[in-house]
Amino acid sequence: MIIELQTLLSQWLLRWRLREAARWAERGAAGGLAAGLGLSLVARFAPFQPVAVLLWLTVALVLAGAALAAGAAFFWPRSPLVAARYFDRRFGLAERVSTALELAAAPRDTPGWLIADQAADALSAARRVDAAR
Repeated sequence: MIIELQTLLSQWLLRWRLREAARWAERGAAGGLAAGLGLSLVARFAPFQPVAVLLWLTVALVLAGAALAAGAAFFWPRSPLVAARYFDRRFGLAERVSTALELAAAPRDTPGWLIADQAADALSAARRVDAAR
C-alpha cells in the first residue's frame, strides 16, 4: 500500500514540478526582458552595439532567463514528506498521506495494524483525487 501511495505522490509531484517550472519560466523571461531593456537604455546614451545585435542579445537573455528559472524550479529539491504535506492541504486529504508516510518511515512504538489502516485510508483518499483539476 505504501508503494502505491508513493507512486501517486510521485505523479502528483511531477505535475507540481511542471506547473512551477512554467510559472518560473515566465518570471525568468521577464527578468531577461528587463536585462535586455537595460542594455538598450545604456546603448541609447552610449552606443556600443548595433540595434540588430541588441535585439539578438535581448532574445538570448529572455530565453536564458526562462530556461534557467524553469530548470531551477523543476529541479528544486522537495522531500516526499514536504510534498505529501502540500498535497494533503491542496487536495483536502486531512493529513492522511503525510501521516501514513511518517508512520511507515519510523514505526517505533506504533502497532502494525495502525500503520496498515492509516496507509489503507490514505490510499483510498488519494485514489479519489483528480489531480488534473
